[in-house]
Amino acid sequence: MQCTLSKNLNIQIYTYTTLKVVFFFEGFYAIFIFFFIFSTHLFATQLSDITNTFPKQAGLSLIIYNIEKDQFIIKLNPDKYRQPASLQKISTAQAIENEFKSNQKLVTTLSINRNSLIINFSGDPSLTLNDLKTLIIKNKTKINHSKIKNIYLQSSEIENGNAIGEPWDILASCYATPSSGIVINHNCLRGKILINRKQNKIKLKIPSHVTITNRAFLTKSSKFCNLTLTPTSKNNYILKGCINNTIKSIPLNIAIYDSADYAKSILKKLLKESKIHYSGSIYLSNKKFKGEVIASHYSQNINLLLRHMLKKSDNLYANFFIKLLGHKQFKQKGNFSNGVAALKISLMKYQNINLKRFNFVDGSGLSRNNRAPASYFLDILKELYLKNSTIIDMLPVSSVDGTLKYRPSMQNTTFTNHFIAKTGSLFAVSNLAGVLKTKSGNHLIYIQMTDNLFPQQKFNIYNFEKNMLNFLYSNY
Repeated sequence: MQCTLSKNLNIQIYTYTTLKVVFFFEGFYAIFIFFFIFSTHLFATQLSDITNTFPKQAGLSLIIYNIEKDQFIIKLNPDKYRQPASLQKISTAQAIENEFKSNQKLVTTLSINRNSLIINFSGDPSLTLNDLKTLIIKNKTKINHSKIKNIYLQSSEIENGNAIGEPWDILASCYATPSSGIVINHNCLRGKILINRKQNKIKLKIPSHVTITNRAFLTKSSKFCNLTLTPTSKNNYILKGCINNTIKSIPLNIAIYDSADYAKSILKKLLKESKIHYSGSIYLSNKKFKGEVIASHYSQNINLLLRHMLKKSDNLYANFFIKLLGHKQFKQKGNFSNGVAALKISLMKYQNINLKRFNFVDGSGLSRNNRAPASYFLDILKELYLKNSTIIDMLPVSSVDGTLKYRPSMQNTTFTNHFIAKTGSLFAVSNLAGVLKTKSGNHLIYIQMTDNLFPQQKFNIYNFEKNMLNFLYSNY
């Protein structure tokens, strides 16, 4: 039976009978039919009531699908193209799982060629300053005995830069850090804006690796005056706007734009502190130098890096991985164009999912140019679940970890620890895609893609999610 009950949304709510049940209850036929019609109508009405709480002006695609019964419970706008935001990371993770061994690692090496020290970066997004420091200090004697003249930084086969369609006003924020062949400490620096109210002055406390020109000013009211940090050239930024003079300090998270210049600055300081000597300069090398490898640093296994990417919704990791796919598939420097092409080839080859009609431009979903329907995410989640993919276990768990740990819709629910899902958020966009294990043991794929939301309606969406998932958990 298919019911269309919602007055405000063209939503299909499905309920089902089976021939076996009718025959089994043959002696109670009239009573059973009455109860079935009443209960299914009640369920459909309750689902419709929950769906009608969704903000009226906003766009919604909603798919709820019972895996065991191969049945839809709700199907609303399944083929309407929307911005996937970070749901895109599910696609990236699947393609990486297809193309790389789960125990494969990313390697950063130190080599010596005559009197040159070569540091070969792999683009490892998890590489920290401590990792680099350990690599160098442990080999201090070898390096100093080689009487090093010049140091060459070699980046991996990954092009630097952001994807087309990323909003310009977030480019200096760490969650929008450009993916690069050289990464140290996530290519993100922490700083602080300090306000001296007595002297009516602004002071910037920032690391030496960046320069910020301050053009901001203090005011009694910061209404209609936004504070912005904008990258200019290399690792130079301009701070503009106004700051309310009642504020004591404002934290800064600064995305590194010139990763080579940043690495040079870090190395100069590190080598000086470690008393490692070189007589020349530090260069970014565009050609490959071969030398004797004297030390290597290995990242965690790729499957653990993917786990971090999905749990924390890490854009830097996702955009590195999409470029890595491009490099592997086409044997050239990885970028967003060949990375997306490689992703489409991989998902067609291994999952038989045709992505030609969808518009993907990055691996993270940060670009607003990405477009895909909810039906695509149903296909890929079904594939992941039915093939028992490890990616399912990497998704955040409701009120337990990752981006679902503190999401308001996941707090004080009946389904705690029973819903695993990837979130996706941009301005006016709030998405959710995952699998709910119900009280009765069924597994429901839940795909929610929304757009055109007013910022103040965010909690309306959270209430909608919470009510819908609570109802599904208890009744299906």
